[in-house]
Amino acid sequence: MSVSGRTYIAITMDSDFDESWSDTSEEDEGRDITPIQSRAYQIEMFEHSMKGNVIAVMATGSGKTQIAKLRIQAELERSPNKLVWFTAPSVVLAYQQYRFLSQHLPAYQFRLITGMDNAEYWTSLEIWRKVLYHIHVVVSTPAILQQALNHGFVAMKGISLLIFDEAHHCVKDSSMNSIMRHHYHPKLTPETLHELPHVLGLSASPITKKREEVADLENNLNATCKSPLLQLEEYTTFVNMPEPLVLTHSPTPHHSSDLLDRLTAAVCAVNIEQDPAVAVLRRSKARYAQEKLEKILRKQRTPAMEEMQALLRSCTDIQQNLGAWACDMFIKKCVEKVELTSSRELEFLATESPSAERSVFIASTLKSVHLPLRMANLDLTTTGSVSSKVKLLVEFLRECYQSDLRCLIFVKTRPTAWSLTDIINNHPLTQDRYRAFSFVGVSNPTYRGVCDFAELGVQHDNFESFRRGGLNVCVATSVLEEGVDVPAMNLVICFDERPNFRSFVQSRGRARQRESRFVMFPEAALKRTQWQALEDEMNEECQKSLDSIEHRERMERVEEADSEVFRIPSTGAVLTFAEARQHLDRFCARLPNKDTAEHAAPVFILEGQPGVELHAKVYLPSSLPPSLRTAKSRSSWLTEKRAKQDAAFQAYRALYDAGLVTDHLLPSEVAKDQEASKEDDEIEKRDGLYDVLKQYNPWPNIMELWEASGSPTVYAHRLTMEAPGCVYPCMLLLLPVKLSKLSFSLFTTKTAGLKVTIGVGVERQGFPLDVAQDITFLLLTSVLQRRLTGLRKEHLPSLFVPDIEQSSLPNWYGAASRSIPMIDFDQTNDAKRRSYLVHRKRSNVPFLWQPNALYCDDHQTYDVSARNRPTSISVTLLPRTLEFLEQVNKPESIPEVVKVLRVDECSVLGLPSEYGTLMLFIPSVMHVLEVALRSVAACEGPLTTIGLDDLDLVSHALTLPGASHTRNYERLEFIGDAILKFYAALHVFADHLNYPAYHLTRSRGRIINNARLQRATRVLGLDQYLSRRAFAAKEWAAGVSELKPLVKQPSKELSSKTLADVVEAVIGVASVSGVEGGFSEEKVLAALKLFIGEVAWRPLSEIVAQIHPPEEMSESAADMLAPVEAMIGYSFQHRSLLAEALTQSSLASDVRSTYDRLEFLGDSVLDYVVVPKLFHSSLRLGPDQMSVRRAALVSHQTLAFFAQKTCCTRSSFQVHTDPRTKKSTDTEQHQTIYLTDYIRQVGNQHAPRERQATLSNFREIQASILEFFVSGTRFPWTLLSRLGAPKSFSDIIESILAAVFIDSRDNLGACEAVLETMGYMSLVRRFANERDIDTQHPESKLHEVIQTQVREGPQPPLEIVTQERKKKGEPGTDWRCRVTIDGKLIARVKHASCSDEARYAAAERAVEALRKKRKRGSTEVQQDAPKEQLEQEEQEPNDFLDTVERQ
Repeated sequence: MSVSGRTYIAITMDSDFDESWSDTSEEDEGRDITPIQSRAYQIEMFEHSMKGNVIAVMATGSGKTQIAKLRIQAELERSPNKLVWFTAPSVVLAYQQYRFLSQHLPAYQFRLITGMDNAEYWTSLEIWRKVLYHIHVVVSTPAILQQALNHGFVAMKGISLLIFDEAHHCVKDSSMNSIMRHHYHPKLTPETLHELPHVLGLSASPITKKREEVADLENNLNATCKSPLLQLEEYTTFVNMPEPLVLTHSPTPHHSSDLLDRLTAAVCAVNIEQDPAVAVLRRSKARYAQEKLEKILRKQRTPAMEEMQALLRSCTDIQQNLGAWACDMFIKKCVEKVELTSSRELEFLATESPSAERSVFIASTLKSVHLPLRMANLDLTTTGSVSSKVKLLVEFLRECYQSDLRCLIFVKTRPTAWSLTDIINNHPLTQDRYRAFSFVGVSNPTYRGVCDFAELGVQHDNFESFRRGGLNVCVATSVLEEGVDVPAMNLVICFDERPNFRSFVQSRGRARQRESRFVMFPEAALKRTQWQALEDEMNEECQKSLDSIEHRERMERVEEADSEVFRIPSTGAVLTFAEARQHLDRFCARLPNKDTAEHAAPVFILEGQPGVELHAKVYLPSSLPPSLRTAKSRSSWLTEKRAKQDAAFQAYRALYDAGLVTDHLLPSEVAKDQEASKEDDEIEKRDGLYDVLKQYNPWPNIMELWEASGSPTVYAHRLTMEAPGCVYPCMLLLLPVKLSKLSFSLFTTKTAGLKVTIGVGVERQGFPLDVAQDITFLLLTSVLQRRLTGLRKEHLPSLFVPDIEQSSLPNWYGAASRSIPMIDFDQTNDAKRRSYLVHRKRSNVPFLWQPNALYCDDHQTYDVSARNRPTSISVTLLPRTLEFLEQVNKPESIPEVVKVLRVDECSVLGLPSEYGTLMLFIPSVMHVLEVALRSVAACEGPLTTIGLDDLDLVSHALTLPGASHTRNYERLEFIGDAILKFYAALHVFADHLNYPAYHLTRSRGRIINNARLQRATRVLGLDQYLSRRAFAAKEWAAGVSELKPLVKQPSKELSSKTLADVVEAVIGVASVSGVEGGFSEEKVLAALKLFIGEVAWRPLSEIVAQIHPPEEMSESAADMLAPVEAMIGYSFQHRSLLAEALTQSSLASDVRSTYDRLEFLGDSVLDYVVVPKLFHSSLRLGPDQMSVRRAALVSHQTLAFFAQKTCCTRSSFQVHTDPRTKKSTDTEQHQTIYLTDYIRQVGNQHAPRERQATLSNFREIQASILEFFVSGTRFPWTLLSRLGAPKSFSDIIESILAAVFIDSRDNLGACEAVLETMGYMSLVRRFANERDIDTQHPESKLHEVIQTQVREGPQPPLEIVTQERKKKGEPGTDWRCRVTIDGKLIARVKHASCSDEARYAAAERAVEALRKKRKRGSTEVQQDAPKEQLEQEEQEPNDFLDTVERQ
């Protein structure tokens, strides 16, 4: 192959499948990875490790660390009082494993111990006790554990699990083998066996040379080597090895380094007698000092000289391999480091310190190099500044660059890695496109040499940036060949030769992306025989893989007969082996997937030997109950295909038996989609509108009772009206039926109103009904005669009389029915009265006259005996409106209309004026009475079994919003909905213990969907008792509304939602009926049984009693959850419930369920706690207010915030050892452990990053959010969304509530106490008790503002568009959003942390912009800017986040 005139040698070879992918690496987003097989490997190897000591032999990148994580978690739950000790052979690998494990298991305390901690100076048991205080897992190099065991600071009996990474090193005299030989094997006796830890070895290296080597390794670790049994499809799925390209080059002369010559001269000229180390030894008389001096003089080497000679060797190698520029740059950096180190040593340390004296001596020796170095001009553009090999490399990098390139370059030595990194970052051909860093092994930092630039923390930070795409080239030594978790590359370059075949295979295994390249730079002098030997070895390994594939393929062609067929007699559906996998795949594909790392497809594992006896086991997603997650083939088979089909067949049959598959052998939701279930058709299908019965009119029935033969029973109800500054007389309302108490308000203006109370009816014997009819007729006709044309007193269904002695009523009527001509009127006969009703001839409406008021003609008071009596009077018109039930559209005040009447045309009525004024409100009162009487009929009819006794609430529940703005069902429907949802959720939860959460949701949906509820309303005939027409004063006729035809006939259709809402409102009435601020379960159950009779409704205590908690955990495992109990303030009787509430996903083999079912129930429990608090608020919040406040309280953002806020602290000791003084000091430190750290997940590689990002955001916004929760007036939707928490954070709040509810045996008080401990209930109380809090969602507010500004015509199209973009020059993405109305730009935001934050902030800005334009009187909006302008604006800083915080 030829590129740009150079020759490339292509070598084609296959490789084992298992080096082609990694599930613990953070892969490129665009790469199509299939972690399903990873799950299969992990499950199989994890199960092996739980059964005994194993060495998991799996390829690089196949998820061995994930297996270790699962095994550690299981062991900590099993033996929490012992240590888990993880050893890794190198500091770099130990550091990576520590980071991975501690990030994925944040609830546990980890300790990393390496030589960098100077652990060799921890020489007392007290130090080790502090080092291990409150530690669950230790990650160290083997030498650290060996040292601790050798000195008795750690004992094997204190370790429950011992993990050896790169376990193939456990041979001969290695530290690993020494640990096992001296501290493990001696206790392999029956008496002490229980004291030994379990052993898990991890290895990626094939051990195929001799069987004896495998046996030795197994014997050394007392473990058995296990590898996953490969499945045929995996051979082809994962083989993704690149074709190696060999870049040949010819050495060409290049510039030599002048600085190297000076360095060589300086090092060669060193006089050993001038070395401070020699001087110190000569002054000492001690024998050991003289022996050491003799050894130094014999070898002519001191530590300082060894360092300088190592520097010289490194620079010489760099000169030859990389060129003069790299050599000069490396010398420059080393000399500058020496100068800086020596100055610091002299400043901070005693001059007699060996390290200080060494640094000063080296600095003085290299001074001859340092002076010309300052004057040197290092230039990479100079011809010959780099070697031909480097030139070939940078040209190749330039040609193969692509935006998503991820490159790994292997070199031999650490100095080469650092120098080559400098070249790539500074060479003109690569500096603009490549961002390189080095990754090398790390040495003991007790004293870092002249040419040691390794910094472990910096390396790993760069490595994380490399994973995320911030850096794109890693120059590494062989430390990245083995063990260290490296993401898949699309370019791997071996700049230096690989020393052997194993190194070659491991290096090439890093190039795992599709269309990746593997490039080698062999030396020109490589002998043909050496290359041929390597090629032969590669071909031999490839042929083994090919032979294995061909053998398995031949075996799979063997035909085996089915052994089972499953038939459904009722439908004729048939399940066979051949279709079982397809059915199972289809079922699993429809399962919800809350853990994004978990795939829905079934996972198969093979057991046995292909072609001889093979079994298969299938694992289904963890959203299913544990009993349904696994199935095993019933028979043994020769082929993999039949074994898997058998397992799938058994799994699908189990799903059918559990009710998750229909009689048509289809998943339940498929049956619903295809309308295969009659029950679903009846319940789920609904129309938008339904014909309903004519609205029931109670007045004819009342008239029948009045006219019944004999004396009707009379019930007197005391009617009172109260208003500030007004006095109204008390009256009696007479009816032939008894009503319970009614209270309501009437509104005269926007701010003024009356409180009306109708007391409980009291039976009156011998009441003079004739007189009562006369009085009522008089009262009504005196004031409302214009509305009562043709009315007779016998038509009056309700009677009103003054609340006076029954015997006084005739006299009162006689006085009230008289009228006196004004000309004959003498006020002195009734001096107490301040005002009168005055009637004018030819007028049906009386006027209000106040005698003490001034007259219009002579400004004198009226006096009948005066000589010059006035001929006219000033009167006030009574208000003409009769509509007082609604506060909307009322004026701010009612102006008095004054008229002048001639005295000779007027007469003064005997009816007291206050009764006349009161009569204006009677039409409104009678409308309320009509609604109440209709409600009474409903209670005595279809609702009789409930036993409702609060007529006021029932009237509200049966009144549609269109009939009244203030007295309708909406508030009651709000609480009734929560109660129905809660009871339905609890019943399906208890009745279907094997149903996964999504089936519970569907089952509950069948109970409480609008179609089912509206049907209940119509079947019961409750629709005729619904008050659906608003009070119309123009149509009022003393309550006999049907005596004359209506102008507009009422509609005979109602929406299904309205009919369903009525049911929920009645349930709401039942819950509070007869219980002040409490709850009546008896009436609720009666209502539920009435409306939804097909469900066996039971009391809460009875339902909860039938819910059996999960299998109990061991006491030691349960103790691990004690911190969670402390955080939430509740101690569980059954901690297995708490464990389930914290499990987001688990292995299929785990007996623990995920929290999905509990979260389903907890959602209703939370509503059941929050909604009553808002409903029973003294503010009497409206339904809209309650809805938006509830939405804010139970939103994901709010719950996630409180989940993150809930935490505790755990203490440990940080031990610092000074290598110079060899003394150790300890500092107690406190680590914050959050509730969310205890979320149990499997396989979610992004969880640590999500957790860290959420925690960082939480710390940033916590103070502002808490400030609002205490005193803010606008809910911080945008700021809360910045938290960016995974959904699992809010889910566990709900799942924990459900767990507490079940564990406490339906004690809602315990649930409230948990929320109180979290601080949540204080926010609920504030929302319930403070009116001026704006909780409306920004997007909802935007829609509302648009609607108010566009009152007529169609609403203009609104678009809210979000976009995710990669940040320039740094990892990660940011979000931006644009709001347009009718194509015109309204608002824009940039640099948001997530989509929600961008949308909310943009909506808030749009609302502000629209309101400002409205104030300016402008309806115009900003025109959409051209694309070029938008792109320019994207570059400008955006301070909207700061703006949000200030708000």
